[in-house]
Formats: sequence, C-alpha cells, structure tokens
Amino acid sequence: MHNRLFIIGLGLVLLLASGVALAQNSDPAADSTIAAARYEESVVVYTLPDGTLWRVAAEEGAEPENISAALDEIAPGEDDMINVSADGEWLLLLTTRFDADCAGWSCLVLASADLSSIETVVAAGEVVHVDGYSAVAAGGDLIVYTAPDGPHDSDLWAITREGDGWSAPQVITTDSPYPFNGQPALSLDGSRVVFDCGPVPYGQEGNEICEVNTDGSGLRVAIAMDDIPEGMAAPGEALHHPAYAPDGSIVFESDWGGGEHIWRLPADGSGPVSVSEDYNDNSPCVLPDGRIASLWLGREGGEGVHELKLMHPDGSNPVVLVADTDVYDIGIGCGGPIPEAEDSGDDAEPLSEYDPQGGVVVFHTRGEGDVITLWRIATYTGAEPENLSAALDTLSPGADYRINTSPDGRWLLIETERFDPACAGWACLVLVHGDLSAAEVVRIGDEPLHAGGWFAVASGGNLIVYADGSGPHTLDLWAITRQDDGWSEPLLLTADSPYEYNTVPALAPDSSRLLFDCGPEAYSQDGNEICEVGINGSGLRVVVGISDGPPGTPPATLLHHASYAPDGSIVFEADWGGSGRIWRTPANEVFTNAVNLDLVSDWMPCVLPDGRIVSLWDGRDGNNQGLSELKIMTADGSDYEMLLEDVDIFSIGLSCGGGISMSDSGNADVVYVRATEESDGTWTFVVTVEHPDTGWEDYADGWDVVLPDGTVLLVEAESPFTRLLLHPHVNEQPFTRAQSGLVIPDGVTDVIVRAHDLVDGWGGREVVVDLTVPSGPDFEVIRAE
Repeated sequence: MHNRLFIIGLGLVLLLASGVALAQNSDPAADSTIAAARYEESVVVYTLPDGTLWRVAAEEGAEPENISAALDEIAPGEDDMINVSADGEWLLLLTTRFDADCAGWSCLVLASADLSSIETVVAAGEVVHVDGYSAVAAGGDLIVYTAPDGPHDSDLWAITREGDGWSAPQVITTDSPYPFNGQPALSLDGSRVVFDCGPVPYGQEGNEICEVNTDGSGLRVAIAMDDIPEGMAAPGEALHHPAYAPDGSIVFESDWGGGEHIWRLPADGSGPVSVSEDYNDNSPCVLPDGRIASLWLGREGGEGVHELKLMHPDGSNPVVLVADTDVYDIGIGCGGPIPEAEDSGDDAEPLSEYDPQGGVVVFHTRGEGDVITLWRIATYTGAEPENLSAALDTLSPGADYRINTSPDGRWLLIETERFDPACAGWACLVLVHGDLSAAEVVRIGDEPLHAGGWFAVASGGNLIVYADGSGPHTLDLWAITRQDDGWSEPLLLTADSPYEYNTVPALAPDSSRLLFDCGPEAYSQDGNEICEVGINGSGLRVVVGISDGPPGTPPATLLHHASYAPDGSIVFEADWGGSGRIWRTPANEVFTNAVNLDLVSDWMPCVLPDGRIVSLWDGRDGNNQGLSELKIMTADGSDYEMLLEDVDIFSIGLSCGGGISMSDSGNADVVYVRATEESDGTWTFVVTVEHPDTGWEDYADGWDVVLPDGTVLLVEAESPFTRLLLHPHVNEQPFTRAQSGLVIPDGVTDVIVRAHDLVDGWGGREVVVDLTVPSGPDFEVIRAE
C-alpha cells in the first residue's frame, strides 16, 4: 500500500508563511521558488505550456507563484493541470507526483491551498486518472472529473469525501444528449455543475453548455448554439468553458458574431448578453466577488499569446494579470473568500433566546395609527411576551402586518415591509429563523413574494402555503417548496374548491395536508366552512360544514380558523348555539363536540403539538373592557389558565408551535430528501440532516430509508444504516449525503427517511416521501423516464 497522504515538513510551511520570495523573472517559468503564499486572497490558477502550475492573486501587479517549483521541494514528478476550489482553500492537481501508481500516468491530487497537506485521491481503491479538466468544490469534499468508461465517450464523474477516503465514482452525465462531456465548473455551493457537451471532444464545433445537479439529476442543455442573441448574424461554431457567477448566471466563451467573446446567461431566464467587446477573449472563470478572469489573445501591443486578464462583472476595467506569457488554454480556475449572503444568519448572533421545546404562540397587537406589533410568548404561567417587531427593528426598518410560526416552532413567517426595497409599501413574505439570527425574503425567481392573504410555514422551513388572487377563484391557496438556494414555482392547491375565497391555511404536523377557511365571502364571514386538501392539491373536500353541528342546533353562521390536533382531530371556531365557541371534530368523523364546555366568547384557536389549545377569549370575569385576551387550556377544555391578561390582541390570527414530543429522545432531524430513480430501476437518496454535532462523542451517525412494513433498505447487509455517517459535522449544519443502489420493491408508494444520532438514537424529525408525486413537503422525487 502506497502512502497516499503527505503532511509537508515544517520548513516549507515556515517558508510559505514567512513570505520569502525571489524576484519574478521576465519568464515566469524560470523562477524556481514559490512566491509568498496569497491563498487567503482571491486567486486565479493556470498552467503554462511547459506543464508548470501557477497561481496569482487577483490584483494588478501581483507576482505569480510557481506551484510546480514548490512541489519539486516535496516530491519529484511532472504536472499537467491545476484548478482551485471556489473558496480558494483547495488545489486540485493532475500530476505524476506523490504515488507510484501516478508515475508515467498523471492522477488527481488534492492539496490544501498552503500546500501543508497533499492527498492522492483514491476512489474505490484506485488512484483517479482523468481524461480532461477537473473541479473541486468549496470545502474540498466533492470532486467532479472527466473520464471514459461511462455511457458516453467521455462523461463527468463525481466523488465525495467519506471518512478518510472517497466514495465510489458516480457518473452524473448519464442523461447527456452528447457523446463528449467535460470541462466542469461547480456552483459556489457545490450543488450544480456546468460543463461542455458536444459531438466532438475538447469543446470544438457544435459544442454547447450543459448543466446537471451533482447527484446526476436534472441534466439539461443550458445554452445551445441556437440561442444566438437577436440581431447576431453569424451563428458561431461552439460554446465553451462555462463558469457560474455569484448571482447564478453562467459566464462562457462563444464565437457568435465571429471571434471569441465572453458572454453571460442571466439567471432570470433571459437571453445571453455580451460581457466584453474584446475579441479573442476566451476560457473564463469567475471569482466569488463576481470579477471575471479570461485568456486574451487580442491585447494591442501583446505578443499574440494567451495573456491572463481580469475584468469587472460587466466587462469594464480590464487589467492584465500575467502579460507577455502564453497561458495554456486547457482551463483556468478562480477562487477566493466567498462573501456571506446578505440574509444569511448562520454565523449571526441570535437576537432571541427563545426555547421552542416548551411551546410558543405568536400573535399581533394593534396600536395608535393602526400600527401592528408582532409578539411571541412561551406557553407557561408567568411567561413574558417578546416584542418581535422591536427585535426586527435592529435588523431592518419597516412595518409588520402578520406572523405565523412553524409547528416545530423553529421558523417564523412574517408579512413585512422590511429587508428589501421591493417590499416597501407592498409587504413581502420573509422567512425568519426562530432565534432571529437569519431573515430571508422569499422569492419566486428574482421577485419577492407578495401574499394576498393568510399563510403558513411547515416544520423545517422548507414549505410555505399562502393565499393569493391569481388563481381560478377570487382567493386561492398556493404552495412553494425549498429548492437549492431558492423556491419552486407556486403550485395551486385549491383549484377544486367550491368557494370563491380560500384562505387561513393550517398545516398538518407531517405537512401532508392542510385545513383552510373556504366560503362565499372574504375575511371568513357568513357561510364560511372548513375545507381540507392534500399538499399536492389532491383530495379537496369540505371537512366541516355549517350544518354539521350537534343534533338540534341550527346551522352556524360561520366556521373559522381550524387547526389539526396531534390525534388527527380538527379544532376550530364556530357559533353553533350562539356566540363563539371552540369545537372539535374527531379524526375521520363527522360529528362535533364543544371543547370549551361552558365557556363562551372563545375563538381563533390554535393547537400545540402536545394537544393544548390556545385561543382568544373576551369572556373572563373581570375583563370589563371586553379585551381579546390570550388563554391556554387542556385538550378537553376541562382546565385553563391565562397566558396574557389586560392586553387586547388583534384578531387576525394566532399560531402555535414548538413543544414537539418525540417517540424517542433523538434529535437528528431529516430536513430534506431528494429521491431519484435511476435508469436501472435502483434509487439514489440525497438526504439533508441537521443535528447539534459536538464532536466524536455526539454526532449524527447514520440515516435510513424505511419501507412501510419497517424494512430498512441497505446496500450491504452488514451495514447498520442505509447511509453510515463516518464522522462528525460540527461546522457543516445541516449537511447532505447521498446513497445510491437502493432497491424499492414494486408496489411501494411511500417510504420514511429517518436520522440517528450516536448518543440519543432515533426520534428526530422524519420525512415521508411519496414516490408517486414529483414533490411534497421537504422532498422531491425524480422518476426515470
């Protein structure tokens, strides 16, 4: 067995850290000493025709670093190619160094940016020999490379870090329409890859730009030769060398109109636009700050060689980083510090010390000038209400209107004018973490989402249901689900409703269906009933009608504000018998019984996951002003206490969350699942898990795919889980891992995905995946064609 991992000697590390460097000669290849390490800055990596590998800081006047010369101090050999991860922390080398199996036949080697550790990549017990350019994701745990032995002449293959090694290679271009697939470039988050795809190798005539998810799903031709911009006469011969920009657009080379130019395909779906007017400009890569590096043959006064150029995202302010030097045009790579998203709260300080485990209720008050304030209160005696609007003022100014909490209490969905200029004067939906450490304006494409009525968010924060007037009725309910860094196109849920107004949704604990107000008038007025529908829009029915009251009672004027209880029953407000009361319809039955016994003037209920019911009550003795006070009672209404007295709560809706009881003490939660049926009939599951890993003593150590009869799907009989997790993910939460080769028996229509942690075992959040639909709450399904 060869030594695959090299930890470089202290002397070299000190040399790099000290900034020792020799003056750069006019011929960079003549310099045998690496310059001061600049890997903590934005960099571009490239190769010269003599096979030497180089890196240069992305600033005018920077001195290039001879990576090959530094490697010569560690191990002899020859180099072929280099790429850098998007975060600039990892170098991917194609070299004959470091392993006897690489001598005479270059293989992939992964090196830290400061060269303090170097690893020969070994997958399925073999070093990896490639047939073209390769890419490594930020974090260094995913590599995509070009090689034969797949369904095409050349394909893209992906390997991921597994413990101290690498997974077996998975071909991800099975669905490509072309025989040659290469030149991969990864998105900043490592979820997608763009690449050359064409009828001949090396990005030549007829080459187009394809895109695929790194699990092999969703392959498409992203940019075709026929996508030539309007008014462009010459169709060109090839598109080549794509790269993602931070805004999601794709930057690439094309010879539309004659001569090589740099183009951009915007993320909004509009057509390609020219980035630079410079001719003979090719092979672009994009830095995390949006600047574009390219190889330029056309500089006036140049020597007609591929000089390394850097320009702003719009093509302005071009500078030559490496002049009078011919850079080998097999591919250049860009990397550097990745700016944190403006609405990212992963590292933000929480503004709230809320604890959803005990249960929380969110509500509104209305003050002078009809100013609405959002509040949250814990569900124990003596709890102090928390002014959420005041806390949000420290993040962004603006007015608030409505609020909802997810059943798990971890997410808040608010209607507000904050966080985006497009929301000022026209409130948007904003998803906020429960501790207020992160706020995300919900967008459909590039547009903020403006709801036309009430809304709800599911546990995990990956499903939103909202009311809007763009459907077949005056007001309809729509669902959107989390997809990568954005949200899906809205799915209409209430197409089959018998009523014009459909609003006030409340999700089931498992997010598989929802209750809502359905009626002939707006704002849940006379004639309103309670409807139910599946989250995919199927099975819509009127579940409680105004004539479904107890025997002998006249029809109600209206039913309103329904919620699911943990036992499957439905709790709602109705005025059977006069005055508002809280009622319950048992699961799958059509009779009702009052929950609040002799209490009257009780309305707007929501149900906590432990079964307790929270409502507004204006009938308390001593409440001489008739205020809508906040009350909490047992599930049968036999006992109650006041959560908030002498405060008038605005009656636009209550929402309950937190306090979710688990069947076990485990706290490894399944956040999202993607299930893909492969062409051979097996399945690949890509599962996102969240767990407070602390290290080797407590971490999420596996997840399962479970059939309805309790059978756990395993690739190897001796494996303890469907997917064994070999190490903690302390600084990667939530994290995503895949397992392929799973066989689901014929006739099975749904499976359960659950996660396990080392200390507490099972018991965290599970996701039920319906294999008969393309998507649902916290999952998507991709069937083989």
